[in-house]
Amino acid sequence: RYLPRIQNGELRLVFVRDRLVETVLRTPVLLGASTIGGVGLTRFVVDEEEPDDAARIKVARQFEKFGIREMNRLLFDGDASMALPSLWCVDLIEDVDGAYKVCEFNCTCVGLLRFLAACGPTRSAENISAGDMRRGSNVAKEMGSAIAADLTNARF
Repeated sequence: RYLPRIQNGELRLVFVRDRLVETVLRTPVLLGASTIGGVGLTRFVVDEEEPDDAARIKVARQFEKFGIREMNRLLFDGDASMALPSLWCVDLIEDVDGAYKVCEFNCTCVGLLRFLAACGPTRSAENISAGDMRRGSNVAKEMGSAIAADLTNARF
């Protein structure tokens, strides 16, 4: 049912704990290609300033507001001592009715999108644009702050 819909793209919402830090539209370049692993895939960072992205931003903000609360209820049964991962994402696919449906949660290999230009045996940080370095570093710092707060509040 959803396989043909992947051609329209997958909306990836990247979070540090319960805070939305990036929204990305991932679309397959080749017919039938997966959006997994970056092979045959284009990525567009969804920009709040772009009118074409307004609907995607609305979906992202709704998930941030309501989806996180529901996830905490379902995953942790309201246990405040449990925390969402430092860096995780949820992927959404638009249904035939135009509504977005969750197709995947990921917290094991999310990656920092802004640093992908440095991936590969012949690539380095020099391949990352100044803007992507700044934005990627902000996400990394936010993630580090969340982890530092966890360690500060931990009871050993």
